[in-house]
Amino acid sequence: MGIVGGPLLLIGVYISLIALWKWPKWSLPLGWAFTVIAAGSTFVTSPPQYERYVAGVAAFSLLVETGIALVALALAKAIKRPNANRSIAVGIGTLVLLGNVAFYLWVYIPEGQYLNLRTNWVANRQANQMLEEYNQGRQVVLVARFDTNIQNSLIVQFLMTGKPYLNGEEDLPNLLTRVDLTKPTSFLVSPQRKDDLTQLIHFFPSGKTFKVYLDENKEFAFYLFRLDSVLKS
Repeated sequence: MGIVGGPLLLIGVYISLIALWKWPKWSLPLGWAFTVIAAGSTFVTSPPQYERYVAGVAAFSLLVETGIALVALALAKAIKRPNANRSIAVGIGTLVLLGNVAFYLWVYIPEGQYLNLRTNWVANRQANQMLEEYNQGRQVVLVARFDTNIQNSLIVQFLMTGKPYLNGEEDLPNLLTRVDLTKPTSFLVSPQRKDDLTQLIHFFPSGKTFKVYLDENKEFAFYLFRLDSVLKS
């Protein structure tokens, strides 16, 4: 859709709502678009991402086309050439296409705003820290859940491919039963599970706690609890 197609989509939505009562078939693109927006973004725990809207491309395109058709019809009437509305619609569509291509090539992609998201910053910082700990010969344990600040994201899974680590979504006592305490261990603890960090400090007073910050804006990201082996192998 792009920055150029946005106003046309809104026009298409408006016209579709008006025509809905006379031609119920217009409910298809409206319902399709709404379902993608609601199910893919509004009703999820993590922030919306552009890739979640891919399933609605066809519906969004239909709504944009409806907006183009209305503008073309209005222009054809304004120049008193009603039969020229199709040619005008093709011309507007071509301009929208070229405008979107220019926007993506010379603005959107160079600025990299599609990657400049805090969720990506956190995932990258978390993955890099896990790699660093693993490369130091330490057992890596992720103390998080799907709804916490850090999680076992696809970025983490990709960067840690072939490097075993523990992903602990269960309660800390159950998680510790899976940890090999004969090895030096690093726990990455989500801020939302600070109570678990308190328990770790209580269980293992010799451990060291660090706060890890994002590289981009220096905001706090998660806790790192390093523990040397506490049991003899």
